[in-house]
Parts: sequence; structure tokens; C-alpha cells
Amino acid sequence: MRGIVRLLLIALLVSSSVATAQNYPTKPIRVIVGFPAGTLVDVIGRALGAHMQKDLGQPILVEARPGAGGYIGASAVMNSEADGHTIHFGVLGGLLPPLVKSNPIDARKDFAAVGDALTSPFVLYTSGKMPVKTMAELIAHAKTLPPNALNFGSSTGQVEIIMTMVKNLTGVGFTLINYPGAPAVIPGLISGDINMHINVLGPFIPHLEAGTIRALFVSGGKRLASFPGVPTATEAGVPAVEAAGFDSGYWAPRATPKPFVDKLSRSIAAAVKQPDILELFRKQGYEPLGTPPEEQMRRYESSLKFWTETARLTNFQPQQ
Repeated sequence: MRGIVRLLLIALLVSSSVATAQNYPTKPIRVIVGFPAGTLVDVIGRALGAHMQKDLGQPILVEARPGAGGYIGASAVMNSEADGHTIHFGVLGGLLPPLVKSNPIDARKDFAAVGDALTSPFVLYTSGKMPVKTMAELIAHAKTLPPNALNFGSSTGQVEIIMTMVKNLTGVGFTLINYPGAPAVIPGLISGDINMHINVLGPFIPHLEAGTIRALFVSGGKRLASFPGVPTATEAGVPAVEAAGFDSGYWAPRATPKPFVDKLSRSIAAAVKQPDILELFRKQGYEPLGTPPEEQMRRYESSLKFWTETARLTNFQPQQ
């Protein structure tokens, strides 16, 4: 008799969970991004949201909460009610424990994975005014200069670590100059005041096409379809940075019910397959993902392992 009662209780719980998931969402979903309105992560979040709201039957309201390298937006989601109606979109990689001293975020403890939307490699850029077009030419050029004569524009701890790995492997020294973000570095690269920078592709595409900025290699295992002439890091002789990457996706407060997370994840996976989204990603040098929560967390853990080890190898000491 007890066994029958137990089975009935389980059946009731399962049916209740299914019914709850079917009813979710019951109000607009706030998607918080940690960078200013109009930046690429904000634009992509709104484009994906337009498809997700058709699928989910509720408005998707994208809200920019910039500051502290994305921490303000991420912390707002962490401290929100775990009811599936407030989620985070963007990149948590810059807030990994080995990269920041104050307020690090470890998504394994602080968030529930929902799904990655896109990924991008990092690219090593040089000013078009530099007399180099390949990594080999950059190494040879650096040897003709005094130590650390080249300026490297840094926007995050991640790009500083990658460049330090490049220095350790190739001997290309540099003087670090900090900037608040990638867009702020671009004028310096064009003018030649900044010699090198590392970042994702998006905002640099028109300048690569114009020749005012050059790309020497991309991280990741394959060349970019949009710039097939740019070699991979391994092809350029810097294999240690090949695993560096930039995943952007959705995260929910830690205790968000799994049926809600799964429903959101399916909606994201459908949105990244839409033609306008694929075209937007292509123009910005991104690749669509649409991963389930388990795969997103696996990728996050792999990224955490990579950055922890590279921070150790480069003796990186976060300043903020």
C-alpha cells in the first residue's frame, strides 16, 4: 500500500512540474546585460529576444546594467528571484576568479546554466602603420626595438593574459596601456599610438577591411570564414593560446526550477537558427551555438580550467 501511495505522490509531483513548465512564463522576462545599451551584446540580446518572445508568449525586455566589467548586471541577476523571469545574457568569462580580484563570479556556484548562444575566437591585431603583416614579421620587428618598446592596448585581464603568453612564447615584449573597452582601443590602433591588441572580431571588421588594422592570428581550431587568409594561432606558431575563446549565453539565478531553464534553453536553441540571427552572427564573426544547459556548463568549466592555468603560467595578478 505504501508503495502505491509513494508512486501516486511521485506522479502528482511530476504532473505538477509539467503543468508549471507549461504555464511558464507568466509575465515579461527581463534579460539583463552587463554592458551599455547599443553595444554588441545588447544588440544581439535584443535580436534574440525578438524571436524568443514569439516562442515563449511573453515580452523579452532587455535591460542594460553596465559597470564593473559586467559584474553589476551579473550580480543583479544573481540576487533576483529564481522564478525564471530574470536572466542574464552575455559573457561571464571576464569575471572568472583567476581574472578579477574583487567580486569574482564562479557560475558553477552562482548561476544556473541556461544555454550558450554564440562563440567567437580571439584575434591578435596590429596597427596598419606597423611594418608587419604576419606573426613571424612581428617577432622579427620586435627584435630590432628596445625591450617593451611596443604598446599593447588592454581592455580586460583575459587579453592581457593572452598577450603575456604570446610574449613568453615569441619574445615580443610590450608596454601595457589600459583601456575601458575594445572600442576605445581602435582609434589608437588606427593612428599607430597602439601597436597591438587582442579581442573578438566584431568592432574591428570594417577596419580590417579598410586595412587600417591587421589581424595576425585567430585562436580556436579553424580559420574564420570571413577572413580565411588569417592563420590560426597554431599555424602562426603560438599554439598555447588556441583554446582561448569567447562564449556568450544565458544564465539564471541558481535556484531557478529546471523545467523553466529547459524551456528557456529550447527557445534559445531555436532563436539562434533563425536566418536574420545567423546573418547577424556572420557579420560579426560569431558562430551560433544553442547549447543545452549541461553543455554550457561543460564549456564554462573548460574555460575556467584554461584561464586558471594560463593565469598561473603568466603570473597574472588581477588589479581590480
